[in-house]
Amino acid sequence: MDEAEKRQFEADLSKRGLELGEHVRLARTIQAPAADVWKVISKPGELNKYHPYTRRVLEIHNRGS
Repeated sequence: MDEAEKRQFEADLSKRGLELGEHVRLARTIQAPAADVWKVISKPGELNKYHPYTRRVLEIHNRGS
């Protein structure tokens, strides 16, 4: 996204009463082999339990927003 696109994006958000906030970051060390972690989170519906935004995005999508 170049600067002009970013300004347009921010203007579009502003028209809706929204603004960009700070980036959200979280780091956590999982003491397990990557293959074991992948085996758990790749099961259908399982990522919703572990990813901090997945559940919220699904709620919004299901409301039709």
